[in-house]
Amino acid sequence: MYSIRCDSENHGALTDTDRIVSLEVLAYNAWTARDVERYGHWFLRAYEGVTRRANSVFPFGAPPTSNLHDAVEHCISFYKKRDILPRFQVTSASKPDGLDKSLEDLGFAFEMRTYLQTAPIDRLLHFEPIINVEILTEPEPAWIHTYAEGGEFGKHSMKIREGIFRRIALDKAFALARTDEDGMGAGLGVLEGDWLGLFGIETIPCHRRKGVATAVNHALASWGAQRGARRVYLQVEASNDYALKLYSKMGLKTEYHYWYRTLGLDTANDSP
Repeated sequence: MYSIRCDSENHGALTDTDRIVSLEVLAYNAWTARDVERYGHWFLRAYEGVTRRANSVFPFGAPPTSNLHDAVEHCISFYKKRDILPRFQVTSASKPDGLDKSLEDLGFAFEMRTYLQTAPIDRLLHFEPIINVEILTEPEPAWIHTYAEGGEFGKHSMKIREGIFRRIALDKAFALARTDEDGMGAGLGVLEGDWLGLFGIETIPCHRRKGVATAVNHALASWGAQRGARRVYLQVEASNDYALKLYSKMGLKTEYHYWYRTLGLDTANDSP
């Protein structure tokens, strides 16, 4: 697995493009695929087709050839050998310039617009949680069960996701909201430099709209702040109105958005 160095300490002084790259690198390091091939400054990720992020090209910089068609064909071959849909994760900072339009012309369909949002970590600490949240160092069975039920993930998906969680080399925390012995919600925090990434905030359906997600985010923010985090970032799908309203209330603001370009999208059946 290739990790990428990110100068997160100077985030505020970067250009808009550099800010996007800086945050994308943080998220790349926090969500680790099993198979990664470096192709110039493109990173081809694969993990049995589970989660788009872990099964897509991260075009961090330029590929090793100026012939974009050849570079894309190399990626298509990489994914077809693994029986995974060829997919790129794209932002306005992706390289080379014009990559998104080129992928569209080659038949890659637009998929799943997602916002990356940030906030000073103190904004998340202003909320008083009304639900008990336990911080775990590993994804224990109770956490796995709650996360799976909240996200409605099947056994195969959870097996791969658990592999992703355990492969994270950075400092991490697993938050479990519960009453007595019953899990209500779960979430993951990943720390790199002074940034805390929030991932997989899931609430069991019967406990939604009760402040569970707020409590989980607060607990993870508290954990991160104690370890030097000053800012948080997270990703939220543009179609998730409830989450967008919640995060707006908690002080998070959109830095930029990313999306996927996928070949053969009509046959896609993997989870986001």
